[in-house]
Amino acid sequence: MGYKESAHPRKASILIYPALLLIGFIAGVFGLKFYEDTKKSEDAPREIRTGGFEYINPLLECDAAEYMISAPLKPIRNKISVYIDRLKSENKIKEASVYYRNLNNGPWFGVNERLVYNPASLVKVPMMAAYLKVAETRPEILDAEVKYEGEYEDKDNLSDPAKSLNPGESYTVRDLIYKMVAFSDNKALHLSHRYLAENVDKDLLDKIALEMDVFSTGALNADNRLNIKDYSSVFRILYNASFLNNELSESALKLLADSDYDEGLAAVLPPGIKIANKYGVYTVGDNDSELQLHDCGIIYAETPYLLCVMTRGDKKNQNDMILAIREISRMVYEGIDL
Repeated sequence: MGYKESAHPRKASILIYPALLLIGFIAGVFGLKFYEDTKKSEDAPREIRTGGFEYINPLLECDAAEYMISAPLKPIRNKISVYIDRLKSENKIKEASVYYRNLNNGPWFGVNERLVYNPASLVKVPMMAAYLKVAETRPEILDAEVKYEGEYEDKDNLSDPAKSLNPGESYTVRDLIYKMVAFSDNKALHLSHRYLAENVDKDLLDKIALEMDVFSTGALNADNRLNIKDYSSVFRILYNASFLNNELSESALKLLADSDYDEGLAAVLPPGIKIANKYGVYTVGDNDSELQLHDCGIIYAETPYLLCVMTRGDKKNQNDMILAIREISRMVYEGIDL
C-alpha cells in the first residue's frame, strides 16, 4: 500500500460535551404532523455567538449538542444518495460519502458517513491546528527555523519548484505550515511533523490529539483510516473557535481560504462565495490503480455551512470522481435554503 498525492494547479471529532435535551410531547389528538413540526421547532438548538470575524463565528453557548437531520434536509439528502447510487451502478465510482452541517444552528445530514477512508493530505489540517495550539503558549515556535537537507525528496508532489522546499535552505515553521496547507506540499508536511515531534513534549502532543480526537499528531501515517463525520469536526472546532483562540482560529481558516485548489467543491460556487477547504488524494494497489479523492471545507454562503465529500474508485475514473464532488457541491448549494 502506498501514498501518493498529485499536484493541482488551483487553489478532531470536536470534543462535544453533550447535554441531552429531553423533550416530551404527547401528540394525542393533534396528529402526527403537528407533533413532528412542533418537535422540530423545540429540538432546534439555540446558540449564542460573538461574531466580528471574517472566517470564524466563536461559539459562546449552545443548549443542544447534536441536532439530527431535520425535515427540510431530507429531500437533498435523498437526492444525493440516489445520485451516488447511480454513479456506482455506472461504475464511475466505488463509494462516496457526504457530510453537511449548517454552522450557525447545527442541523446536519450524512450519506454513508460511517464508511472509512484514507485521509491523505487531509491530515495537514489537524497538523496545522496542533502547531497553532502549541503556539498559544509558545508563539516563538512559529518563527523557529528548520533546515531542509533534502531528506524528503521522495515525497515531492508539486510540479512548481517555486512552491516546494529546496535542499540546503532553511524555513520558519510558519513558512512550512503555509506551504503544507496552501500548496499541499508533502515535503513541508513531513519536515514540520518531525520538528513538532522532536521539539514539543509528547504528553502535550497526546493532550492536543485527545482534544482534537481525529487521529494522533504523534504518528503521521497516510494509511490511517477514518470516517467523514469524524474528520469534519476539525473544521467545526476551527469555525467555532472552540479549540484555538479566536485569532489563531481565524488565521487557520484564512490560510485554508487562500489555498490553491478549486477543482472540487469550489468549482461550482458563484463568484464571490469564499471557501476554506482542503483536498486529499490517495492511491493504492498495483500501479496505483485505486484512487481516493476528497474535498472538505467551509462554504461562506449567506448561512455558512460545512461540506465534506470523500470518494473511492478506479484511477482511470478520476475525472468522474472530480465531477461527482462538484455535482454534490452544486446540489447542496442550490438545494438548501441558505
